[in-house]
Amino acid sequence: ENLGHHSVLDSIEHNAIETVSVTSLDDYFADNLSEINFIKIDVEGGEQKVLEGMKDIMTLNRAHLIVVMEFWPIGLNDAPGGLSKMLETMRSSFDHYVLVREDEMSISEVGFDEIVEIGKTGIVNDPDVLVNFLCFTSRDSFEAAKQLF
Repeated sequence: ENLGHHSVLDSIEHNAIETVSVTSLDDYFADNLSEINFIKIDVEGGEQKVLEGMKDIMTLNRAHLIVVMEFWPIGLNDAPGGLSKMLETMRSSFDHYVLVREDEMSISEVGFDEIVEIGKTGIVNDPDVLVNFLCFTSRDSFEAAKQLF
């Protein structure tokens, strides 16, 4: 019914189950780890696992890496470690954030406290909260991209 909603989390309701092979981004890009500038993550609540599997990429590309990441509080909260683990990882991995609201066709720079509030809203008040964040690993990557918006 929804061809774009696939998840590797057991807690997410599934219409069908298929076995697939997975690997970390660090392993997949082992020969080119220092050449990565941009990553998009949209894995229906499994974002924490993806970030855990790209630690080398994040370290080697800290000066210029930009990550676009879906933020679905309910899905993130159902993942191992829950929303709090994801927020902890975001805080330690990124220096700047831009909120992308597709429903409003808007983008805005946000602080980490605002991300926490969006997470709380999604858990407590509105399970349909789904936004995207541009996450910047350094001030330089943020300033370079800021010129585009």
